[in-house]
Amino acid sequence: MNKYIFLLVFFLSGCSMLSFADGSINYGYDKSNDLIYAKKDGKEDVLKFIEDYTGNPSYSYDFFSGSPAIIADSRSLHDSTVYATLKYNDNKFIIDCLYLNVKSKKNGVLVKKGFCSLDMSPAKNYADFIEEKVGKTEDDMDSIDTGLILSGKKNYLPIVI
Repeated sequence: MNKYIFLLVFFLSGCSMLSFADGSINYGYDKSNDLIYAKKDGKEDVLKFIEDYTGNPSYSYDFFSGSPAIIADSRSLHDSTVYATLKYNDNKFIIDCLYLNVKSKKNGVLVKKGFCSLDMSPAKNYADFIEEKVGKTEDDMDSIDTGLILSGKKNYLPIVI
């Protein structure tokens, strides 16, 4: 009887592992052809992406917390670094998460935000999507008056954006 229970448990544990198994996806960037690629089960899909270190913002490809990411780095009235993590799902690239680090040179406010489960598609519109999210954050930041801290009337200023 114990032998049959052991076999049943062994079989069920194997089935559960197989049901959760998903083909692994390998991500990378082909600089010579300006393509981000995702390889899964011998198939490859690509997203056109050109690394640009000369513009403002500059765009590059790297990994963020183990996920492939488009990085937008900007220096102007607001300094910002944005990580847009990519995910390959249903045979297309999507922007899954967006992590913002924006500092205002106008009032000194620094904002760090993260948005996940965005499922923004198509990912090829990454520049417009990033610019829209950063612009909204910058507008919110600029509406904050830090004059009370700068004049010494307050020691801290709680800010919720």
